[in-house]
Amino acid sequence: MARKNISLYTPVLNVDASISFDTFNSPSNIAYLDNVSMVLSWTGSPVGVFKVFVSNDDVERTSSRTPTQWVELDFGGVINVNASHTEHLITLTSAPFAWIAFSYVATSGSGEITVKYASKQVGG
Repeated sequence: MARKNISLYTPVLNVDASISFDTFNSPSNIAYLDNVSMVLSWTGSPVGVFKVFVSNDDVERTSSRTPTQWVELDFGGVINVNASHTEHLITLTSAPFAWIAFSYVATSGSGEITVKYASKQVGG
């Protein structure tokens, strides 16, 4: 059986949830990762919508350039951030994308949003 490497990442995001943000200028490269899971958690009482974007732009990981063409992933529904839940799990099996970025559109409230992700790589 092939060896699997598991990579755990410290928070990719840890931001004030009272303002909208995106990570298009500092995306994460997932080109060589097979499975990616993200845990989105929040504290306080933020209200807004979280979105996940991917890109297959041909940008080297070591380049100072960043991808410019992004497509929003469709999860079949909106990822709402509100007081009725405090976390959301997103999994991408066999993630065929080179880059991943996030956005959050705040509508009201305040608090903090954290995104952590982990990945598995077969035979890496």
